[in-house]
Amino acid sequence: MKEPFIKSNPLIRSVLHKSFEQAMKDLGLPEIPQDMFMNEIKPYLRVAGSLFDDSQDTLNKLWRAIMRGEIIVTESEGETFLLYVRGRIGQKVIDIRFSCRLHTWHIDAVVSMHYQTIRSFPWIYRVAFAVSIVIAGVIGYAIHPSGASVLAASGGSTVNSSASAEAKTSVTGNATAGATTPPADSNGTVNGTANTTQPTPATNTAKTDASKQKTLTFTLKPGMSVHDVSMFLHAHNLIHEDAVKFDMVLKHAGIDRDIRPGKYTFKTGMTQNQILGVLKAKPSK
Repeated sequence: MKEPFIKSNPLIRSVLHKSFEQAMKDLGLPEIPQDMFMNEIKPYLRVAGSLFDDSQDTLNKLWRAIMRGEIIVTESEGETFLLYVRGRIGQKVIDIRFSCRLHTWHIDAVVSMHYQTIRSFPWIYRVAFAVSIVIAGVIGYAIHPSGASVLAASGGSTVNSSASAEAKTSVTGNATAGATTPPADSNGTVNGTANTTQPTPATNTAKTDASKQKTLTFTLKPGMSVHDVSMFLHAHNLIHEDAVKFDMVLKHAGIDRDIRPGKYTFKTGMTQNQILGVLKAKPSK
């Protein structure tokens, strides 16, 4: 296996987490033409499963979202800069890989389209969510009386209830103590119906979990890349990372250089190490 290396340099890594617009200025790169962006993004918006339509209004929103979008991954291959940009329109998120070679921009791929969960919202949304919970608690406290007031108001009924409960317990206990045991027969067996509780068989958890697992097969065809594998794993919820981040995992593990075309079989619930083990093994034909 080859020694791992990072295909980037300090200059291009310096724009990580900056806006795409600011990154182009810092790197001294030309601005990406808006017409080129709209023409090259349209085919990705027309495929099945796209979260965006290809209307002019949507294209304008995507353009502004990408210009303000965050640089999440950077790479360099010779004279080519690769920038992964994440744009957001409401709760919809799109990750695009741009390449710039000899001062010419192109869209290499739309890496991912997905909905943003509350856990990945910017900090201001998380703060707003926490504040709303606190406000709801204060309003609830103001509307309902405290526990002490409720107890004081219902003290008489509580005592009466306790006394009634004790009386019922006393009567029940006396009745139970005065009950006679049915006579035994000649064999020493007590007459009456035996109230035997049969134990419930233990459930075989391992077998149940195994029966819930689904087998998924991915065919890596010649010319495809590890990114296609990452997209498959992400689409079927086999990995928690998005496709771009899992690309980095595969590259650091050397799988992007050693993987071979063929069929790879996965099961739901597999760990990351198990998935990497499947990809490192020899594929089936």
